[in-house]
Amino acid sequence: MKSLSLVCFLICLVFVSSKVSLKSKLNLKKSKACQTVIFSPTSYLKVYLVSDTGFALARCNNCGPTANGVADTAAVYGKCGDSFAQWRMFTGCDGQVAFQSIDTGKYIARCRNCWQSAAYVDGLFIVTGEANDSVAQFTMISNDDGTYGFKGDLGNYLARCHNCVTGATQSDFAFEHTNDPTAAYARWKVVVF
Repeated sequence: MKSLSLVCFLICLVFVSSKVSLKSKLNLKKSKACQTVIFSPTSYLKVYLVSDTGFALARCNNCGPTANGVADTAAVYGKCGDSFAQWRMFTGCDGQVAFQSIDTGKYIARCRNCWQSAAYVDGLFIVTGEANDSVAQFTMISNDDGTYGFKGDLGNYLARCHNCVTGATQSDFAFEHTNDPTAAYARWKVVVF
């Protein structure tokens, strides 16, 4: 396990020091012709989304009291190498991306009032099987420091929230709760593996 962590660290180090733009790898298309976002099932990168705390966004099964019996929540507690923290990042037109859990095949999506008790209403869950569902689409925004923001369908950004879910097994979960893309908790390192 230590050797896997070391390999992941080295991959992260190489990626961060690389001058190659992630957006050029993604081939994000900006076009006025885009009427709907269409994601190719074969065009994706395998990534980790690493937060400002150094932990990765990860699928968390039965990690807190959900309102609708949804089992898979998006928590910030994973590490590079954890299978439940691995995502396929699909690209669509107009800068849209969608994240599919590699181990379940479902996508991260905004879910309104899906926690029984949380500080914010728009939690992120791994619930939909469709990348073209608007709640599963994010607009990728590049920050000056090499991190990225992911703007959801209602205009708020995918962001880490500390101690926002009462009765949860993890302390940090993902919500769309800020409209400030420069907030530290809304900045994500995209680590390709």
